Amino acid sequence: MARIVEFASYGAPEVLEFKDVPDPQPAAGEVRIRVKAIGLNRAESMWRHGEYIETANLPARLGYEAAGTVDALGEGVAGFEIGEPANVIPNFSMSQYRPMASRSSCRSARSSSSRPRSPSWRVHRSG
Repeated sequence: MARIVEFASYGAPEVLEFKDVPDPQPAAGEVRIRVKAIGLNRAESMWRHGEYIETANLPARLGYEAAGTVDALGEGVAGFEIGEPANVIPNFSMSQYRPMASRSSCRSARSSSSRPRSPSWRVHRSG
């Protein structure tokens, strides 16, 4: 199961709901990433408030940027291996793909890139 953050109406953080949904299956040309971390930015806050340059198709999800590990490949995908660290490069509309705030998500292979294995998933804090 994937865990998502969804909103069915515009507003403050109180409109956000956590939900468990079935893991998506990658279509042809897609990579499924087991998500370890997501990035939330100002655009997503504006999107959740209905103030972004494009309107959310409600219900909508948060998590436009993500990093994790490839755990499934759709037909015709080359250049990725199961278990390989990967990033999502958001070069698509937030309404085109369901955003990533989940344990597992599928993206076009053209919107994904390999990630160096060296940085750990541990949180590093300075000071």
